[in-house]
Amino acid sequence: MKKITFFIGFLCIVGNLSASLVKVEFEGVITGSGFEGALPDYVTNGSVIEGYYQYDTNDFSFIDYGDAKEYQFDSLPSSLYVEIKNPNNDNESLIFQTDPTNVSVSIFIENDTIYEGGYIITSENNISNDASLAPIVDFNWRLSNLISGNTSLGLRPVSLDDYSSNVLTIIGKDYQSNEAPDFNIFVEISSVDVVPEPLSLTLFGCGAIGIIKRRKR
Repeated sequence: MKKITFFIGFLCIVGNLSASLVKVEFEGVITGSGFEGALPDYVTNGSVIEGYYQYDTNDFSFIDYGDAKEYQFDSLPSSLYVEIKNPNNDNESLIFQTDPTNVSVSIFIENDTIYEGGYIITSENNISNDASLAPIVDFNWRLSNLISGNTSLGLRPVSLDDYSSNVLTIIGKDYQSNEAPDFNIFVEISSVDVVPEPLSLTLFGCGAIGIIKRRKR
């Protein structure tokens, strides 16, 4: 019986140590793209994209604008990631993501006091798995037109139910050599899933062990 009690305690400690990560997975479809000759043939209107953004609730700074707050993250695991898979080849996909060696991610939340209300995730420094593309100069997901009445400016995962419109934007442009082809991709996100924090999973596990313990009695 003592061994079981010790194991429960250990699990809860591990959960507390790793519970600062918030990961939000999303899925959507491309609604617009330009300079398609620069992109693979499978990246076009109607293509499905998958991705996520994540941030560390214990490692950020913020700027308070009164009617808005901007939360800034400059180290991993905070990041933005998008993948467009080739439906005809499971081994091929186009990936855009935060540069892990130069993280600069922000979450901007505004209420509807002056503005329409919005939630914007932006990654400033980014890379792609296709070296032939122009550098990514704009990589963000913007939700607007607050409809839920949730005017809290606290750091929180996004909810599609809070906003009437959203668009994820990826723009590539070569300002220096003009050799790499420019491109742009616009995506409407249709589903969001907040991945449970490790602490939540751990507590669930502890509860299950507790039930087993009572049954043994």
